[in-house]
Amino acid sequence: MRDVTCAVLDELTFKTVGVDNAQKALELIDQAAIDLVLLDWDLPDLGALDVLTGLASMPDETRPRVLIMATACDPKQLRLAREAGVADCLSKPLDTGALRQIVEDLPLPSSERAA
Repeated sequence: MRDVTCAVLDELTFKTVGVDNAQKALELIDQAAIDLVLLDWDLPDLGALDVLTGLASMPDETRPRVLIMATACDPKQLRLAREAGVADCLSKPLDTGALRQIVEDLPLPSSERAA
């Protein structure tokens, strides 16, 4: 899933980095200018809301846009995610066309896009 997602974003001119756990993601986001985060709702170590809480402490101008990927984007989950700053939710299995459309419609801060 991560490789497919990165390939789609690469086609959309993002420089992508895939990581295998939430702690690595938070460290990378803290160290680099990241414009977009695709976050799996069901993480093996930290929960997605833990990651979103970490991102919420960032200044607005450096906080990346976040898309959640979930097996089912149930309304309660989506409400919690949106309250935590998530831009949108993608259902798994990933629909690459939907990912393209959502990402193309997102206002992102830089022309050097990183995800």
